[in-house]
Amino acid sequence: MPATHNTTSSTESDAETNSRVARERRLRALARKSPFGVGESLYARSMSIRYGVTIPGLVLAGGTGFYLGIQPFGYIGLLVTPFTDAAGLLALPGALLFGALLGCVVAYLSRHRIKPKLNRTKRYRIAAILGAVTLPGYLFLAHFPGADGDGPGNRWPVGFALCCGAAAMIVYYQRRKRLARAQHARRLADQTTRQTSAR
Repeated sequence: MPATHNTTSSTESDAETNSRVARERRLRALARKSPFGVGESLYARSMSIRYGVTIPGLVLAGGTGFYLGIQPFGYIGLLVTPFTDAAGLLALPGALLFGALLGCVVAYLSRHRIKPKLNRTKRYRIAAILGAVTLPGYLFLAHFPGADGDGPGNRWPVGFALCCGAAAMIVYYQRRKRLARAQHARRLADQTTRQTSAR
């Protein structure tokens, strides 16, 4: 009987060790995962930080925040353009068209990462609308009052956009951290359930 008990204890210890090693491997694989959904490449492993957050992901989030943060000032510039440089409005149709095309390109490049289950037609329609709406706000930033000098009209848009970029990076990091912890908690719950059922 003692021999049987020792054998059983040894088997349970080995199973726990194997389970712990497998869990650590899964966590390392999650941390190495690229935000662009390209799998575990050498590039993704070398650029990984923690919780699956990577340098390219942070740069992309910061760039998106900067781009969106500049929009209010660009639209102010668009509104004052008829009074300061009416000929500048001729660039608006081209900006709308180019923005729609650029949005479709972004939708194609992010099809495996951003809402991959979204219908293809709906994805391109939303992307084209967002591109057409946001690009004029970026291109007409030069028409913002005082944007051509070194005064507040030039510093306010850039400073606000930089703050938006930093906030977007923080939001991206917190979101990845929350998702990684939720996945880790689910794994631990599944592991506990399996161990309980095995006993």
